[in-house]
Amino acid sequence: MTRTETVSRSAFAAAIGVSPQMVSRYIAAGLPRLPDGRLDPAAAHAWLEENRVSPDTTTGQGYALSKAKLEAAKAGLAELELAAKSAKTLDAAEVRQLLSTMVIQVRDGVMALPGLLCDRLATMSDPIAISLLLEAEIRRILQRFADAAERDLGAEVPTDGE
Repeated sequence: MTRTETVSRSAFAAAIGVSPQMVSRYIAAGLPRLPDGRLDPAAAHAWLEENRVSPDTTTGQGYALSKAKLEAAKAGLAELELAAKSAKTLDAAEVRQLLSTMVIQVRDGVMALPGLLCDRLATMSDPIAISLLLEAEIRRILQRFADAAERDLGAEVPTDGE
């Protein structure tokens, strides 16, 4: 009489690419096992085939592939957390709020120009002097915007045509 080679639950799990817990579920569903708890690989494979069970259809994918995807996701999450802690990223809502505030400040600065400059402009007749005065005031407003962007967002905003 020829003795059949048997394998442990863990060895069978590794051979078919699932977790030992998944093999336990197969056993609970009827996968044949020997009285000593070991499995006959030929009988186990036949049961899996007969019951149309494969690691890919019962678990969505093989255990090893699932574990690799989980580890990749954990690594990606760790990178995001590191970037956030390194101040390389900002929360999108925070960026929107900061930009909104800065745009309002620029708008208010530009809209205040007529009131700030009307008395001085009324006394000026030289178009070049008027142009230089307006340009200086607009640059002042834009420089405040650039300074706020650098301070709050860490962004360098070119000024003076840089």
